[in-house]
Amino acid sequence: MTSKLHHVVFAVAPERQQAVTEMFTGLGFTFNAGELTELGLTVHLDWDGGLEVISPIPGSGAEVAGKVADFLERHGDGVYTVVLKVPDAAAGESLAR
Repeated sequence: MTSKLHHVVFAVAPERQQAVTEMFTGLGFTFNAGELTELGLTVHLDWDGGLEVISPIPGSGAEVAGKVADFLERHGDGVYTVVLKVPDAAAGESLAR
């Protein structure tokens, strides 16, 4: 296996998630939508296109939802995470540190 970009995660405010996913759909992405209540997130994911759009569920007390909400408050909508696929995750983590 070679290293490669797996997918990019965009965090957007809940009130803009539909508009953002419609924009990306217009660009040719195809999303599967879901709610990860244990994380406090709504998710629109296109695995083949390598794109994920997440929003915190309003009122959620989940830790991940809080981190995403904090990111949105400080930075606004934008790239939240870039996920890489590497042959040895432990070595990649050590290198990143």
